[in-house]
Amino acid sequence: MDDANRLIQEQFGAHANDYAPSAVHAQGPSLARLVELTQPQPDWLVLDVSTGAGHTARTSSPAISRHRCLMQHASLRTNVAS
Repeated sequence: MDDANRLIQEQFGAHANDYAPSAVHAQGPSLARLVELTQPQPDWLVLDVSTGAGHTARTSSPAISRHRCLMQHASLRTNVAS
């Protein structure tokens, strides 16, 4: 891992537990807009790659049958439903 990636991991890791319950991240208007624009379908598989606490996948999940989150920071794994 290079220095830039290490710095990103350290910065995110120090604040990771704040992302999951954050209203700005969990309920921000961009999430509703994403669902509006993409109109998820029940047969889709949503792949949420390295987007933080998994809010994108969770927002889409009521409309779809399958979703996966990849590269979650270790400190969030117990805080985010998949």
